[in-house]
Amino acid sequence: ELYAKNTPSNNVTIPDPRNDGFSVLVDARKAPGKGRGIFATQDIKKGQLIWNPSRTAHFTTGAEFRDFIMLLSDNVDNDFVCDALNFVYVQKMMRKGDVNSQRLVISIDLDEGALCNDYDNHQDEANLGCEDGIGDEYDGGCGMNYFALRDIKAGEEFICTYNSFVQ
Repeated sequence: ELYAKNTPSNNVTIPDPRNDGFSVLVDARKAPGKGRGIFATQDIKKGQLIWNPSRTAHFTTGAEFRDFIMLLSDNVDNDFVCDALNFVYVQKMMRKGDVNSQRLVISIDLDEGALCNDYDNHQDEANLGCEDGIGDEYDGGCGMNYFALRDIKAGEEFICTYNSFVQ
């Protein structure tokens, strides 16, 4: 709510702060040897949309992002602010169906999506991501939506690939 109340209306990217970005039920809990993680609570079929950026704040300038962090530090617990700084990433974003509209944005997931762990040197294989053509029908394209890359069983941890973020 702080984000929506303190961001110019034409820049707000979270239409309804009460909804998270998951299209399936998830469980956020400790992941052995990793810290926090996200786990499936139901069996999921390959290709199913798992997460979208409906609870992701996007900033097009460093100044906008700094203002948001300062706002957080004035209104919430400092531990949360430190967590927020750890969960920030830069990604290419495009408008639905327009591959020529790509731009870089500073993003922070304000839901459990921020807890998705990276695959760990072949120990885990990514099961969330996007394959060519799948994300074209969604705002943000493959850069901002995560689909099941294979069938995922209930209780299995969602694993992302951090190398999809802009280097």
